[in-house]
Amino acid sequence: MELLVKKRGPIRANFTKSYNVIMEKLNADDPIEREIKSNFANLERIYSDLTELDSQICGFLLENSNDDKYEAEYLAVEEYSAKMTLTEISVDMYLNKKYESERGSVYPISPQIK
Repeated sequence: MELLVKKRGPIRANFTKSYNVIMEKLNADDPIEREIKSNFANLERIYSDLTELDSQICGFLLENSNDDKYEAEYLAVEEYSAKMTLTEISVDMYLNKKYESERGSVYPISPQIK
């Protein structure tokens, strides 16, 4: 398990960095759609890698550890999940607003949010 935790460290750091970048871009005065979509695709890839390791670590802790360690790990995992959900919603809201103002139509919501 220690190897999994060690492997996850840089992925979490990369997720946080990418999350901060995309949120900064979304909050800019004039966000660039291509950059938003590119950063979001990158964040989705990182999050996929992260959730795979989180699942393995939580599974190990559930079988081999006490409830407190598992609960602490689960809460940390949920923080990243909440950030990803916030990002998905923020990107969809940005794209909807942009498309609505440009074309009078709504951008299709990503499948994860439906």
